[in-house]
Amino acid sequence: MIFEKDFRNLLSPSNFKRIQLSCIASLELGYLESETAILLLIDVLKDEGLDLQHNARQVLGSICSSIIKSRDSFPYSAEFRNEYDTVVQLLVNALKNEDINVRRGVTGVFLQIQYEIAVAVQPLINALKDQDEEVRMNAAFALSHTKSESAVQSLIGALKDK
Repeated sequence: MIFEKDFRNLLSPSNFKRIQLSCIASLELGYLESETAILLLIDVLKDEGLDLQHNARQVLGSICSSIIKSRDSFPYSAEFRNEYDTVVQLLVNALKNEDINVRRGVTGVFLQIQYEIAVAVQPLINALKDQDEEVRMNAAFALSHTKSESAVQSLIGALKDK
């Protein structure tokens, strides 16, 4: 099992590719639960080091993309459906985090996923009103990948805001 202190050390720039592959392999082999990995990565987004934040965002995006996109690739079990629901809910909850770096990172993950997630549409619409420009921009780009009428109307409304 990967422990939190080891996890942070592995996310250093020199270890990035190795941890990305190790983390994804550990998830797929069942050595690391997706919920644990995602919570740790969301926590790492609070770190002051931009390299560490960037790497955490990339790994988080890879994990979430893999889980979310594979949802439609094959028939999945109830266990997989629970994992998918958990991953999406963790990301949606993190959109409300008081730490600006977490909100930036998570909206960036939704942008990286480039996949419509119905339960994320309203929280991303809410993020269009965030105080931070990067959060608003990431949310807008993520919403541009949806076919939701409310997302389209919100994006049009955001264009009118200064």
